[in-house]
Amino acid sequence: MAQFRFNLETVLTQRSNAEHLAQRGVAVARQALVPLQDALTHMDNQRRAAEADLLTRLIGPIDVSFIGGHRRFMATLERQAMDLARKIAEAQIAVDQAQAMLVSAAREKKAIETLKEKQRERWAEAEAMKETSNLDEAGMQIAYTNLSGSPA
Repeated sequence: MAQFRFNLETVLTQRSNAEHLAQRGVAVARQALVPLQDALTHMDNQRRAAEADLLTRLIGPIDVSFIGGHRRFMATLERQAMDLARKIAEAQIAVDQAQAMLVSAAREKKAIETLKEKQRERWAEAEAMKETSNLDEAGMQIAYTNLSGSPA
């Protein structure tokens, strides 16, 4: 029996490989984003702890040098947080671009897969028509043999 052969199988393979590469690109971009987000969360926790420490030290005698140091620490932490937020925004843009590339690669692969399925359906219909034609021919030959071989 004949088997279906898709002429663009190498193109489909290439598109599948491109989709896998795009998936890896998304994973790498997300891996770069997660530590930055964790660092920002850690900075926020530091800020909250420093503010809580300041509030406890405002009770009783006030240490002016501690307040000045706290203010400098908070300003430095704010600058670092702003730099980290910029890096997170850049990493998020990279993730978005990688996802767009993945969507594009998946769309291109799907187009070839759809073409393959349509060609497979047409091939199956053609095979079914050939089979029907062969069965009709065999039936006609049997009928002719039965008619010509029997006395009237």
